[in-house]
Amino acid sequence: MDVRATVERLDATGVRVHCLALGGVHLTSPAGKMTIHGIADVAVFNRGWGWVIRAPETPSTH
Repeated sequence: MDVRATVERLDATGVRVHCLALGGVHLTSPAGKMTIHGIADVAVFNRGWGWVIRAPETPSTH
């Protein structure tokens, strides 16, 4: 899923998108657009190196 393209399409129709996980930043504002591009750039960099970011594993209860 291309989040950046989705946010741009929504913005074109007048929908304001806020990301609660990022403190409610308005993703169609200039600062929000910079945030999306920064996150996308990190993702591209990680894919280029073959890195995968995973959530921390929860301790086993066994």
